[in-house]
Amino acid sequence: MRWLFSVLLSVAFAAGIYFFYQTWMDFRVGQAEIRFLQTEFAEYRKLEKQYQEREERVVVVNALWHEIEKVGLDPDAWVKYPFSVSRTLDWTDMNNLLLLSGNDLRKHGGYWFKPERLRVSKVFAQAGSQEEGGKAGAEKAKLVEPQERFETALTGTFMIQKIRD
Repeated sequence: MRWLFSVLLSVAFAAGIYFFYQTWMDFRVGQAEIRFLQTEFAEYRKLEKQYQEREERVVVVNALWHEIEKVGLDPDAWVKYPFSVSRTLDWTDMNNLLLLSGNDLRKHGGYWFKPERLRVSKVFAQAGSQEEGGKAGAEKAKLVEPQERFETALTGTFMIQKIRD
């Protein structure tokens, strides 16, 4: 009878070792699955962040598009007038030119100015040297201080919205 007890105990010990090994292998496989799922989860988080950033950009672009539609920036709905000035102006004329080239759509008959080139440089011109000839003009020019002028080069296009029927 003792031998039966020894055999049963040996079989139970072997079964225990076998089941322990199976449990240990399942544990190792579970650990590997957890690591794999954690890396996939991190990648999904990264993708979620990218999609959120893109969604924010889409919201901004949609808002801009609505503003563009509200203003009416359809190219066929505008009449274009090219504009070019290249001359020396005093400050008053220079100021008026800059105000004219500013966009003003709020008023009736508003327009947009699309600048292509703007160059302004300060120059000093002698008053009276060109108007009066000879020695008298030259002497008078020496007495008068030079005037501050602005050499201006402005090119662009005025765009006026067509009247819709």
